[in-house]
Amino acid sequence: MRALWRGVGSALRTGAVIDLDGLPPGLGGAVASIPLLESLEERQFLAWERIGTGLYLADRAAPLSKFRIDWAVIDRRRSAETSKLQAVQKYAYTRECRRGFVLRYFGDPAARARCDGCDNCLGITAVASEADDSPRQRRGRKAPRAGSRPPAATADDVAFGPAEERALTALKTVRTRIAREEQVPAYIVFSDRTLAELAVRRPRSLSALQDVRGVGPMKLERYGARFLAAIAELDETEAA
Repeated sequence: MRALWRGVGSALRTGAVIDLDGLPPGLGGAVASIPLLESLEERQFLAWERIGTGLYLADRAAPLSKFRIDWAVIDRRRSAETSKLQAVQKYAYTRECRRGFVLRYFGDPAARARCDGCDNCLGITAVASEADDSPRQRRGRKAPRAGSRPPAATADDVAFGPAEERALTALKTVRTRIAREEQVPAYIVFSDRTLAELAVRRPRSLSALQDVRGVGPMKLERYGARFLAAIAELDETEAA
């Protein structure tokens, strides 16, 4: 209610048109706000109704080029959302003061090198092992697709030969290049265990690549093509 009042003021008493996606980010936009509005209406705090029927295609058979779509705006929005996600990843993996990280992100001059309150400053950071095979982690793994090869458990479980060693070295080079471009630690791109499995399995398509443990939808979209290209180049070199 406070967010609605701040948006339109006293006009809320007599009725006002509100863009739900324009509300503060913490409310989650229209998708998250609508259940809240329905709950408030059930308790007789307010009455609301939707305006319009949403977006639809007037001619579904028409080619996409017929519609006026600002792809540049869409790309900028996607880039902005990706940057936010990367900031969260950096916060999760930083070894510096977490309070200082957040304050610097928002441009607060009060940011300091230490706060003596976060896990990093207190020296109580817990580092998960890639070889950890707890029941909780096993429940979180996705089941392999029918006909796909079972993933290797860890890099140590894989019998590496000279070909696999060369492949792993090449894949680490690609990972380092990406990490430098995005200014993130290499393990945020892919872990050593994921690269080891890539070196052994050598997927040739995005669908095969997503079966590798550690390759989620976002990383598949961002890095998939570059790692597939590196694997294809390895195959061509060995074939020659």
